[in-house]
Amino acid sequence: KLNSAVVVGMQAPDIVLKDPAGVERKLSDLKGKVVLLDFWASWCMPCRKEIPYIIRANDKYKNKGLTVIGVAVSDKPEDTASAVKSLGINYTVFNEIDNSATKAYGIQFIPQILLIGPDGSIIANDLRGEDIVDTIGQYLD
Repeated sequence: KLNSAVVVGMQAPDIVLKDPAGVERKLSDLKGKVVLLDFWASWCMPCRKEIPYIIRANDKYKNKGLTVIGVAVSDKPEDTASAVKSLGINYTVFNEIDNSATKAYGIQFIPQILLIGPDGSIIANDLRGEDIVDTIGQYLD
């Protein structure tokens, strides 16, 4: 369940994440793009089930303005890295170290998959399965 402060139509909270190379990235730097934000963990089986759909969405829409960001929560960096490799994840995955992103979005369970529009507002949340690809298609096809 998402924090009631984070609903469709609201501005997405800005978060700062460190990529695997240690470079800090701000979500607000991606304004102008459609962003799929996936809160997940390597040990979360429901999360892992969504990854093939996210990969398919990334493959289909990355050249049409989609940026996919995985946020690994409550996960050891080495476990995340192993899952990225074994699942064939082809988008950037950040390890959340301090729970600031989870807190900002009020994440209470994972997976939580959100779509953020070019203006920085949340356009869909709690996406699953084929809805991931279909919802992105409504904005980028």
